[in-house]
Amino acid sequence: MYKYVLLLVLIVSSCSEPNSSVSEEITIDINRNSFADNFVNSTMDDKDVFVHKTEMNNGDSIYFISMCYIGIDSTAKFHAGFKLENSFNKAKYSWTSDTSINMTLFSTVNDSTKDVYLNGRKDGRGGENGYIN
Repeated sequence: MYKYVLLLVLIVSSCSEPNSSVSEEITIDINRNSFADNFVNSTMDDKDVFVHKTEMNNGDSIYFISMCYIGIDSTAKFHAGFKLENSFNKAKYSWTSDTSINMTLFSTVNDSTKDVYLNGRKDGRGGENGYIN
């Protein structure tokens, strides 16, 4: 009898879905096209993430990150900007919840990295972002 119960428990546990709010890490290129082309005029679907780099005259770079997620009653977007001295050409991120990501900006040329986070609000009215130490 115990063998059948154990077998049933194993079967049920193997069929259960993993937590859908946490995703595997995804690597993307950092875009250098115009900001408007990438964020304002682009069509985004749930779980889309874009990173755009704009270079300043003083050598600093601003990285604009945009993410899309399902809000309360529609698709919501959250945008954030980070001013950084280092130059990055790739980003890897993972969804930590239905409305939040952790991201590492990095360079394939040198060892530069910077960790950031974005937390959107379910109502689509902004969110918070910052650096991960």
